Amino acid sequence: MDWYESSGAHVLAARSTVTYHELCTRAASPGAVLEADSRQIDLDVPRTGVSLYRFVLHEDVNEDVDLDLCPLAPHFDALKRILLAYSLRNMRVGYVQGHADVVSFLMGLTSSTADDKAGQYDDEQVFWIYAVLMERIFPSDFFARMPKLQGFHVDMDVFARLIQSKVPALASVLAPDDLHVLSSLLASKWFMTVWVGEIPLPALTAYWHYMLVGNVETSSVAHFIMALSLLELATDAILASVVRILSVHRENDGDASFGYKVALEHAAHVDANTISSLLRFNKYMLTDAVVESMRADVRSNPHFIEQEVCALHGITHFDRSQLEHLQVEFQFLVATSHHPSSSSLSTTATTTTLAMGPTSVARRSQTIAADGINKDVLRQILVR
Repeated sequence: MDWYESSGAHVLAARSTVTYHELCTRAASPGAVLEADSRQIDLDVPRTGVSLYRFVLHEDVNEDVDLDLCPLAPHFDALKRILLAYSLRNMRVGYVQGHADVVSFLMGLTSSTADDKAGQYDDEQVFWIYAVLMERIFPSDFFARMPKLQGFHVDMDVFARLIQSKVPALASVLAPDDLHVLSSLLASKWFMTVWVGEIPLPALTAYWHYMLVGNVETSSVAHFIMALSLLELATDAILASVVRILSVHRENDGDASFGYKVALEHAAHVDANTISSLLRFNKYMLTDAVVESMRADVRSNPHFIEQEVCALHGITHFDRSQLEHLQVEFQFLVATSHHPSSSSLSTTATTTTLAMGPTSVARRSQTIAADGINKDVLRQILVR
């Protein structure tokens, strides 16, 4: 399956100022990769035996059986090389725990199926396809180390809101707290793994193909379409479990945990044709623009603003009041940059904001929908 070309990974590789092989060389130098990333990669790679057997060697193995790891030695080396190189390329993210299995899946899907070439793949192509996933499909702070997984937590809240509006049959019977717990549990299980290990391989391949090769307007929100589709498929069974619980306990207790288990069980048996049809149909009418608007609304929550301020406080010499002022300034610039007369507004944004009193600044920070601070841009300003 040629995801390297169809996903645009080849374009990302061509535009990069540093090649994959250069990153591999640098990553091999002592201290080049953060110790926390290097240590976690060393722990995770040997644990991917089952994934490598299933995805790369195409052998169905039992997780409870001791595996012969000798045939996996070259694949362990390639996997570690890819993960170290990417943690060096994207220091803001580094290594995401559990993504050794995600990359193992990509190694298998880009490998040859011919008997004489089984298990052969181009690890450079795997690297760039993984880069597309991390840098073009998900928001830049989705897997970020600081603030930790900020984008993921934003999408977790967006997912809860989408369940309320798109799966009303389920939302109407679950208490708000249960609905929030259910969406959080499923997002943690599904979004972080990108469904690797959570659904059958044919269905997983169909989902990734849609995500990497599909319509540009929906590929970046494919995880929401997928999650809502799987949850709706399991809704009848979840509702039945709620009825059973209520008949026994006479109270709304345990709905989230039961719903979570039922949803995972249904997902584990979904077929590729069903997934392909649901994704193409996109009955929820989700687009990148719709979801970005919801994300902006979530990011304006003081909780997320506080997280960004705390994170920046740890890497700059500014005090909290200065950072809060910068936060408002960036929000204002982001908002006015989309205004029809943004060219004139942006030149006066600094003067306007600095002239505002504390009360006005606070009021503006509550009314402007922010995309969040781009710390890469901010760092360039701070070092001047």
